[in-house]
Amino acid sequence: MPIESIWARTSMARVKAAEGDQAEAETTLLDAAAIAEETGAATERAHIDQLLRQLGIRTWRRGARRRTTGDLSGLSEREREIANLIAGGASNPDIAGTLFLSRKTVERHVSSILGKLEVKNRAQLAARIAAGDGLEPENAVSRYKWDLGISWYEETRDSATNFFFEWLPQGEYTFKYRLRANMAGVFRVGPATLQSMYAPEFNAYSTGAVMSVK
Repeated sequence: MPIESIWARTSMARVKAAEGDQAEAETTLLDAAAIAEETGAATERAHIDQLLRQLGIRTWRRGARRRTTGDLSGLSEREREIANLIAGGASNPDIAGTLFLSRKTVERHVSSILGKLEVKNRAQLAARIAAGDGLEPENAVSRYKWDLGISWYEETRDSATNFFFEWLPQGEYTFKYRLRANMAGVFRVGPATLQSMYAPEFNAYSTGAVMSVK
C-alpha cells in the first residue's frame, strides 16, 4: 500500500544517511515525497520534508498557493443545501427528515459533495463551508513553526489549516492563524479536530460557530 511504501522508503533513507550515503538518502526521500504527493498523504509528506531538511536540503517551494479544484460553485443547489446542514452539525437522518429525502438519497448526495470539494470527512467539509469564498488565510505557504517550546508543521489548504506535531506535552495550548475577509456575509466556522495519526480512534472535536462579516 502507498503509506507502507512511504514509510519503508523513509526508513531506508535513515539507514543510508547513517551510513554516510547522503545522495542515496536524498533520492530515496524524494521518491517517498512523490508517492506522498500523489496519494495526498500530507502527514507523511511533512515528515519527509523534515528529514530532507535534516540533510540540509531545502523543501519549501515558491509561488502562489494553488487553489483546489473543489470549488463550492461546483455544487448543485440541493448539494449546497445539504452541505450547509452538515456544517451546522446535522446527521444524515436529520437531513433526511428536514428535506423529506430518503437516507440513501442523502448518503449519495454526501458522497458526491465530499468528492466535488475534495475533502475526506464531515469535519473537513464543515471547515470548507466555513471558509466559503469569503475568507482566505493570510499565510499562503505551508511551513515549520516554533513557539511555546515546541515545533510543528503548519499546512495551509483551502479546506482547512492543519497542524502536525511529533511531540506535544500535556497541557493547554492555543494555536492561531489569521484569515482575511474578502467579502461581507455570514459564514459557518467548522469545528476544530484533534486526532492521533497512529491511533485515529483517539480524537476530539470542538463546537462550530457562525461568523458575520460586515
